[in-house]
Amino acid sequence: MDIVVVTTFQEFDETLEKRQRGPGCGKKHSTQAMLRHLARQVQEYVRKVDLLILDWKSPPKQGPKEVTVSIGRGEPTKVALWGSREQLLTKFPASIWDVCICSSTLRFILDFAGQLKVKKRACMVHDYNLPFGPWGQEQTVDQIKEHSTLCANFELLCASQHLTEFVEKWGGGTFRSRCCYAADYAYFDPVPEAYQPWEGKHSYVTFLSPCPEKGLSIFLRIAESLPDVQFLAVKTVAWTKPWHEQILKRLKNVKVQPASEKIEDILSITKVLLAPSVYPEAFGLMVTEAQLRGIPVVSTSICGLGEANQVPQTQVPDIPLVFDPRTHELLAMTLDEAENVLSLDRPGGLTMEQWRQTAINQENYQKVAEESDVQKMLEILQGLLGEGLRQASQDARIAASSFVDRRKGQFMASIKKLLDEHVAAGDTKPAAITNGTSGPSFAPKPRGFMATEDDNGFDVNQDFTKVLDFDGLTLAAKCLVRLCEQGNLAVAAELIKAKADLNMPEPDIGVTPLIAAANAGHLDVCKVLINKSAEISAEVHDGTRRTALHAAALMGYASVVQLLLDKGANPRVEDLTKTQPLHLAVKNGHAGAAELLLKGKANPNSADEQGHVAINDAVAKDRFDLVTKLLEYGALVNVRNMAGLEAISFSRTPQMQSIVMKHDVNF
Repeated sequence: MDIVVVTTFQEFDETLEKRQRGPGCGKKHSTQAMLRHLARQVQEYVRKVDLLILDWKSPPKQGPKEVTVSIGRGEPTKVALWGSREQLLTKFPASIWDVCICSSTLRFILDFAGQLKVKKRACMVHDYNLPFGPWGQEQTVDQIKEHSTLCANFELLCASQHLTEFVEKWGGGTFRSRCCYAADYAYFDPVPEAYQPWEGKHSYVTFLSPCPEKGLSIFLRIAESLPDVQFLAVKTVAWTKPWHEQILKRLKNVKVQPASEKIEDILSITKVLLAPSVYPEAFGLMVTEAQLRGIPVVSTSICGLGEANQVPQTQVPDIPLVFDPRTHELLAMTLDEAENVLSLDRPGGLTMEQWRQTAINQENYQKVAEESDVQKMLEILQGLLGEGLRQASQDARIAASSFVDRRKGQFMASIKKLLDEHVAAGDTKPAAITNGTSGPSFAPKPRGFMATEDDNGFDVNQDFTKVLDFDGLTLAAKCLVRLCEQGNLAVAAELIKAKADLNMPEPDIGVTPLIAAANAGHLDVCKVLINKSAEISAEVHDGTRRTALHAAALMGYASVVQLLLDKGANPRVEDLTKTQPLHLAVKNGHAGAAELLLKGKANPNSADEQGHVAINDAVAKDRFDLVTKLLEYGALVNVRNMAGLEAISFSRTPQMQSIVMKHDVNF
């Protein structure tokens, strides 16, 4: 089978600014493990694996670029194609694959993968950030609908059984999901040698990625309760903030150190691993890594973390503390209670008042759990630090090794099952995802250009000499417009030679030949019409006052946009609602047309009659390439529309929120 893997620049150090992030980057390491596993497959199963790296932040300037990336653990490097959405789609206009595997459920990644021609699509689900259920990021109704529609076209390969059941519970039966542990694609291979944590060099109880989500408040209470125990807090770029580090340094028995790419550097000095997470964890890769080396783990049993910890005796269920990933609040309830109580449409960190969010953050990193909340975890930890450590080490290694052995071969079995289901359903040809509707229509009223029976009763065989008030110019204009929209240059040229009026709108909705050709993307027809002195700034006579440049921008025909700009079209021309071509290009996701308009001096901060600016639509669509390009040309993120909303109000992912906040004068 031929496989294409779609990842993001965040999965590889070669395409990421922040290097050496160490533990806390589970999705990155999982993606690389999956690629290693695919690379090892026998040729009869996998003929080739193409790797596409989607970059919305800093893609290559000169088009898509081949880049050699490391996939870890001593494996040979992998050649990938790195670029923006438009760059990658241009590179593969006709390529086909049997299976597409996405590394994330983010909407813009699924949308890109949906444009590739494949038989079956699968997506790795590493977290609970889905367009359903109580834990997803805040989204509008339209955004949820769009995201859900995309997810429904993918087989969701969930990182734990709990996450699989979460999809079934909250997805309403719309989505296909199956469990896909990291062990299924040999993440933990080869199984490492066992440590002996009861020896003197293993001197720390280790806590990874200190932050409220990972159970900082619980760790603080435990460290205070055991002043004679040495604790190690390993800070990571992905999770730990400076204020988290400051509060940890107040405790004399806590050592804070940076993460390392080699987990052995941490586990070789660890006696017991502490994982008190209160966040909806899909799994816990470091928990299994530690147990495979014979390091006992004391953890909560929240979500998939209970499946990562293979020793039930060292799990602590139902701690009455949970981190809400939408509001970033620490709630005094269990996770099961929170799922049943929290409103699905509650306002979150993207729209709540800034003062409230600041207060929540300050309260979170200073919070210390109650003694009663951590009593059970304290008892288990104290038992392990005593005479029971040796037996606990053996139990942990046996349980984890057994789990890894049971899951061998499961990943490829799942992929082959997908193809078998495709064959059983008829083995249709590889195709891109379509939503069953045509692209956006320029005219607000139906054109009816190709109608035959209901076209105003027109009869090609009638004797026009007997028609009262016959208007040949109107008929010629109507025919010319239709021919230009169809791209029939040969016949259109005959009408032009016969002196048909190039600027006369046809009578139905008032479209001129140039507007019709621009709306259909016929560059050659547009060139002929302009060379014959067609009016570039002519407006459609339907009450919208849109021009040919509006039409080309709306449909995303970059070559036509460039031609019109070269011939003097005004990039800042407004229609009746003060909508400019740039608004239409961005709103419909046409990066090429948008960039040409910006280069042609379109104003990125022009607002329509509702006060809406282009960057709001780019943010709402999670189009990082468009946002980056608009910011490059001076777009402001603080322009308020008539509803008082700025660009940050339309953000629905932490990544987009971060980009907007960096350019927000209020932050």
